[in-house]
Amino acid sequence: MAYTCPKCGWKHKPSQEKYYRAKGLEKPICEDCNPSLKQRLASMRKGSIVNAFSNTYMGYGPLASIPYTPVILLIPAGLTYFFQGGVVNVLSFLCFLLGWVGNYYVATKVGDKLRTRLFRGESVCLIILGYYTPLLLIVIGVVIAFLTI
Repeated sequence: MAYTCPKCGWKHKPSQEKYYRAKGLEKPICEDCNPSLKQRLASMRKGSIVNAFSNTYMGYGPLASIPYTPVILLIPAGLTYFFQGGVVNVLSFLCFLLGWVGNYYVATKVGDKLRTRLFRGESVCLIILGYYTPLLLIVIGVVIAFLTI
């Protein structure tokens, strides 16, 4: 039994392909069966956005969370500036671990929201902008701090 596409009704069997070729007809342009270039590019864009927030990259968590890695690594350094003694090591390790896990958790939750919105055909610009806004504010704050010193 041949596979029949639920969207366009195309049966993937040799007899139907011969029939269409003999009549000079083209296969239906369906995203699943025979996607056009525009449909392939749209699905590649959706897939790359979803994969950037879902897949892990060499232990760093999702690929989209890599810009937050320097911030997570600098949080323990900031703690050593404010605290002294043996508590610093434990506190800095806990803050590093909480930052790492929190970053991974937030990135995957954002990825889930992006996936549902992309496959519904809605815009995702505000979600991505909202995800990177704290990083932008941190960078602006650091630049202002260095300019005032």
